[in-house]
Amino acid sequence: AFFMDTHCKFGIMPSWGLSQKLPRIIGANRARWFSFTAEKIGARKAEAWGLVSEVVVPEKLKERAMDVAASICRNQSHIVRGYKRVLNAGLGMSLAQGREMERREAWVEYRKMQPEDFARMKRFIAGKSSSTARPSLRSRL
Repeated sequence: AFFMDTHCKFGIMPSWGLSQKLPRIIGANRARWFSFTAEKIGARKAEAWGLVSEVVVPEKLKERAMDVAASICRNQSHIVRGYKRVLNAGLGMSLAQGREMERREAWVEYRKMQPEDFARMKRFIAGKSSSTARPSLRSRL
């Protein structure tokens, strides 16, 4: 597989967001090079740049896609949707604004949680190895 931005090659201005998304994904300098040269990049380079998450041989592509989808589906669907929302919204904000928005959204969800939800989280955390000291969440923020 290869990737190529052909806008400059064919004299077409991007209009579906590529000029805004690409620098955020691969960095401004790589985006300039990639877009202005219209040169192809291979799958391995695209993966190294963060343009794709994973390179899979064609014979395993459907199987891997189904595995990824199944992994996502095993999680709490309302949280996956909310997480997607804050990830996408945060791209248009400063880090401070994004963190504040994330905090607000999290508290909306926390207020909906039932005692059994907190118990499940507590069991999960207790199951983690206690052999290494971990700083508290507050000390990491």
